[in-house]
Amino acid sequence: MIKRISRFFLITVTYTLIFSCNQAIDNTDIETFMDKNHPRLNNKKLEFGNDLYSTNFDSFEFKGGNSKIIFTGLMSCSSCVLRLKDIQELADKRFQKTQVIYIGIGERNEYFDYQVKKNNFSYPVIIDESGTFISGNNIEELDESAFFVNGNNEIKLIGSPIQSEELLIFYQRLISSSK
Repeated sequence: MIKRISRFFLITVTYTLIFSCNQAIDNTDIETFMDKNHPRLNNKKLEFGNDLYSTNFDSFEFKGGNSKIIFTGLMSCSSCVLRLKDIQELADKRFQKTQVIYIGIGERNEYFDYQVKKNNFSYPVIIDESGTFISGNNIEELDESAFFVNGNNEIKLIGSPIQSEELLIFYQRLISSSK
């Protein structure tokens, strides 16, 4: 009887381990991921408006033609500001072939300015004090996220590659296929 229970347990555990991997993001189908998680925003064209400005570049324009990874975060959120260093690491090690941009949303503060100045980021840190990027694109639920946009500024992927290895793989696939 104990052998039967042990065999049943072993089969159950093996089956669970094999088929539980299907719960992870299938890194072969980004469209399916977007349709499932962000159907309203899949292929939506982002507008950038005129009231955004850079804190660490003398001049900066959102131009079409090149793919971009856009991170957003609230300037009043300490963990969002600290994430700027993680973004730099990704920009240096994994995202060299595409433009990385950070859009800080909300009221600018000394801590945010200190972190930007102290770390001398190689990517543009853009300020959106009025929140027009989020509200103008009707993406209020994504004020702390990341987007991959193609050369036409259409959203192709949403989610943080910092917090998800599966999403990082998706970003890398999009980067390699965009050039």
